[in-house]
Amino acid sequence: MNYFLILTLLLSSTLNCADTITITEALETRKPEAGMDGAVILDLTGREGRYKTAKIKSLEGIEQQQSLSVVTQLFLSNNNITTIRLGHFVQLGALKVLDLSSNFNLKSITDNAFTELKHLQKLNVNNCYQLCLNKQNMFKNTALTVLCAEGIKKFDSRTLMESQYLKELYLNKTKEITLNPENFSQLESLRGAKKDINLTIHVSGDNKKETKKIAENLKKQLKDNNNLQRCIKTPKPLDRTVKGIFQALGALR
Repeated sequence: MNYFLILTLLLSSTLNCADTITITEALETRKPEAGMDGAVILDLTGREGRYKTAKIKSLEGIEQQQSLSVVTQLFLSNNNITTIRLGHFVQLGALKVLDLSSNFNLKSITDNAFTELKHLQKLNVNNCYQLCLNKQNMFKNTALTVLCAEGIKKFDSRTLMESQYLKELYLNKTKEITLNPENFSQLESLRGAKKDINLTIHVSGDNKKETKKIAENLKKQLKDNNNLQRCIKTPKPLDRTVKGIFQALGALR
């Protein structure tokens, strides 16, 4: 029996449990910092090291932090957050960028959780594997332009209803995707555009064959609306990209 291996595993487990922290504890050591173009950045990314980790387990208490009112970019990736509800972001009225990616246990975001974030432009929930974004009008009161939801459990386009500023939607490797043409019709109506809703939906699977299948299925969901079908974009094959580069270099000679 490898006693050294067992001892190492037990020690690692003990450290991981001991170093799970609250949002209040995290804010004792990490403060907002000035960034470029007037940005105020608060980096609360879950820390990992060889012998210790420090990951936030809950956002409870963040609503009491009045000092966060000036923060424009908040990074909460790689933590152990499980739930986000209305009121958590009440002090973050100036927030434009919110990164919640790689919170592997994040299962619940209430439909009104982002109500206070009227200036929110970018949300990242990539690799929150248990997360379902399927509640209606989740971003109704925001200025959301980019939604990164790659690798989540489920996405439903009704979350986009009345998200009139959205331009980029990333759903690469998301397990289940539902696109309802009626939801996009509302987006089109809000923008006052009859031909182009100016939205790109990025999708892909684990390989070229799967990617093609996903794209075809989504286009079927969008029925015969060619305008909406053109929103679906898949990654360009690398060989075509490389070929294009060499052609461009040749043209420069």
